[in-house]
Amino acid sequence: MTAPAVFWNFEMAWQMFFCSCLGVLSLSILDNLKDGESIVEIVNSGAVKFGTMVSNPWYLWDLPSFMLLGVFGGILGAFFVSGNHFFGKLRKRFLTNKPKKVIETTLIVAITATIIFFAPAYMSN
Repeated sequence: MTAPAVFWNFEMAWQMFFCSCLGVLSLSILDNLKDGESIVEIVNSGAVKFGTMVSNPWYLWDLPSFMLLGVFGGILGAFFVSGNHFFGKLRKRFLTNKPKKVIETTLIVAITATIIFFAPAYMSN
């Protein structure tokens, strides 16, 4: 936990960890049911994948590219934080009653669902 994240506490972190564990367990059980396997035997079904691990060594001349990647990641993170701060101020100013908040949430969900629905077709071409 970092100091700027003052709204986080350890109870919330444990709750999120517990909910994540339950989500992975539920996904594993549903995956076993889909494949016709026993739900009692939970194995590593690959529900959470972090990519294929290949043992390619990195060399000293790779270090500057790693540092550049870290700098760009930090800059993108700073832009995200400032944008989030800006939109938070806008939301606080303009979304003053409950119907506006419901409309905003509905629009965000509709836009996100539309993008997720059409993304596979767009990416496959």
